[in-house]
Amino acid sequence: MPNCSRLTLGSLLLTGLLGGFVAASAVTAADNRDWDKATPAEIHQEMSRQKARVYESHREAQLQAGLGALAQTDYDVRFYDIFIRVNDTTAIIYGRVLMVADATVDALTSAQVDLYSNMTIDSIVGPAGALAYSRAGNVVTVTLDQTYNTGQLFRFDFYYHGHPTEGGFQAFSFVTNPYGKKVISSLSEPYYARTWWPCKDRPDDKADSFNIAIEVDSGFYCGSNGSLDSTVISSANSHTFYWSVRYPMASYLFSVAISKYQVWYDKYIYNGGL
Repeated sequence: MPNCSRLTLGSLLLTGLLGGFVAASAVTAADNRDWDKATPAEIHQEMSRQKARVYESHREAQLQAGLGALAQTDYDVRFYDIFIRVNDTTAIIYGRVLMVADATVDALTSAQVDLYSNMTIDSIVGPAGALAYSRAGNVVTVTLDQTYNTGQLFRFDFYYHGHPTEGGFQAFSFVTNPYGKKVISSLSEPYYARTWWPCKDRPDDKADSFNIAIEVDSGFYCGSNGSLDSTVISSANSHTFYWSVRYPMASYLFSVAISKYQVWYDKYIYNGGL
């Protein structure tokens, strides 16, 4: 990058990569260090601190506006198993999300889940059958099938459908590109996973792993997170892409990219095959 000082690069990293949330003045005023002499490690550490502050500020604004759950520290998400069928004609998604979590307090009888109020809940089902729930704004409070104490696992399946509302950088969108091709994709940072799937939508609780299954029209390809395990014909005109993530991941990072892509395959050999 010719004629680009480290100060300029640091400012670009600290402002641009935060999605425009943090003004350049806030970055350069973060402390008294000479950013012209900052190391890459120092730049990344400051990025992390700035991003954490921005997330906290954004979450506080969400809570004050009644857009987020208040009592989600009483459980820890372990695993999501997600199935979503995408109808590109009606722009409706139909989903089933299994959440597995453990209680972090004693005598837990309910769990708050984030999901935008415009999305229709078809049912929430626990191990013994349908569970009761209530809605307040974009928060769903699920009554668990029994009382759980610290460390005990609970689970339920969340069935829903609807047309997602766009927000933040994008959330979930159905668009037609300049070449006339449909593109269906998501970008959920920072708190917009809840616009299209029910979850604990906060980055301080990363699920340990995900199973992801996305059913789309046969003409489409679906990219998502982790490893593509298989693609299975689901009906005469649809197929399902099965992805798996076996590392901790925040809810907003789960994403899809669906279109009539041309796909190429290549092989990467690490360390010369040694």
